[in-house]
Amino acid sequence: MDRVYTVSLDCCTCPDFQERHLPCKHIYALAAFLGYTPADYWASWLDVACSDGVIPRPASGYSNGVFRYDVRGLNPETGRKNKRTVSARGEEDAVAAAHEIGLADPVEVLPLDMTAQNIRPVDERQKAFASEYQVAFAPDFDEKDAGAVLSRYDREDATGIPVGLLQFVTGKRLRVSLLSSAWDLSFLVFEKLPLRDVLALYAASVRLHYAGSSLADATQDPVDAACYAFADASAGAEWSGELSPMELLQPVKGSPAYRAARSFLRSHAG
Repeated sequence: MDRVYTVSLDCCTCPDFQERHLPCKHIYALAAFLGYTPADYWASWLDVACSDGVIPRPASGYSNGVFRYDVRGLNPETGRKNKRTVSARGEEDAVAAAHEIGLADPVEVLPLDMTAQNIRPVDERQKAFASEYQVAFAPDFDEKDAGAVLSRYDREDATGIPVGLLQFVTGKRLRVSLLSSAWDLSFLVFEKLPLRDVLALYAASVRLHYAGSSLADATQDPVDAACYAFADASAGAEWSGELSPMELLQPVKGSPAYRAARSFLRSHAG
């Protein structure tokens, strides 16, 4: 017997959508019937991620605009020019990144080499998973974009676009897909950033949690000077090495880390 479902562009009564709350084949079919393409759908995510201009909307693709640049600058110790590779959000930011690693002016930013960016196309395994999950990729997806979307389906993660967290990792010059979930970004933070950044982000997460919100819902970079002051004060704490990506997103009220962050932020409020 044929089953009949009620479907719109953001909801469907089928079991697949009701379980995962992510676009199902019926939503994709309706969108195609109305003339929408997968690119139209995923572009609407960029509308949210780039809405306030902190992260520039990409001219193409779904990257947050962080690339690897080769720079040349003066080594103050030898007086010679050294060549280094930095991650940056543009040439001006590449100069700042060069200064941060100890190169002095004049700093020369070499032309961006796209072949050195390690941008890989969607692979066959990802295409197979997309077919299994019945998810439609945009034609200009790369491997990171496909991975970000498939991770959402694998985790049944319909939490939306973590704008504030995207701004934080972009500010730390980590290249990510703007389709990434808060879960994926939290794991990336633990994998790629120093403990000081992790602790600062945790403090921001506790502050949001206490206010009834979360990192996933933050609409702007939630980390401020008070969060870094907490990180500096807590670097040697026993609990500082015991945090996890899950606790970063969902702080455990009453834990030693939570109590420490709440106490510090309360005493440094305003």
